[in-house]
Amino acid sequence: MLSWRLSFADPTKSSAPSRDSVGGPAWLPKGLAPPSCTLCGTRLTLVFQADLPPGHPLAGRHLVVLTCPKHDDIWGGIYEDGIVAHPPGRLPQGYWKGGGHYHLATYAGELEAAPSDGRLEATPLDLGPDPEPRRQAFRLGGHAPHVDKLGYTCSCGAKMVQVGEVPNDFKFPLAPGQAALPGTFSTKNDKLFLGNYVLLMACSASCDPMAMVAYHA
Repeated sequence: MLSWRLSFADPTKSSAPSRDSVGGPAWLPKGLAPPSCTLCGTRLTLVFQADLPPGHPLAGRHLVVLTCPKHDDIWGGIYEDGIVAHPPGRLPQGYWKGGGHYHLATYAGELEAAPSDGRLEATPLDLGPDPEPRRQAFRLGGHAPHVDKLGYTCSCGAKMVQVGEVPNDFKFPLAPGQAALPGTFSTKNDKLFLGNYVLLMACSASCDPMAMVAYHA
């Protein structure tokens, strides 16, 4: 599958909210309130978002990744006690409903920018060529070896496709005055799912905008 590198752009070049960004306003369907953590009720923080580009199986859909600023581990979905529990094959019905402290989705149609919670430094992202598609990187698309080993299909029967990848220990800059996640060593950055290497996979048929799994290794 084609892949595109994500890199931090100069935030001073544009004053308009970017649909490709770390932090900032999350672009969500009209009328959808920003989701909150089911464990503590805290509003989820936009970690990053991007429009999936032409050439990707889900081109035109908008990827959003939101997590709780207090609960950064991963559970539910394909996990039990932080370990991948589901064997290769078809995922169970409603598998995307298990992760109540994060929100993964690819949205289509008309979207609007929800006000930012201000936790992360709002930074636009650039999409560019991927010179080393076999190496871990912050990217859209791609085809990591783990995908074939997992062998997942959606509960609807459609194949799961890779929509994103976040390398090990990748740093998402905090806005000034924001406190780091509990248990982290950095006072200036957040990490996604404890800083583990993360693959984001979605249903290729988009049977539900949230038909996604986050696989970490």
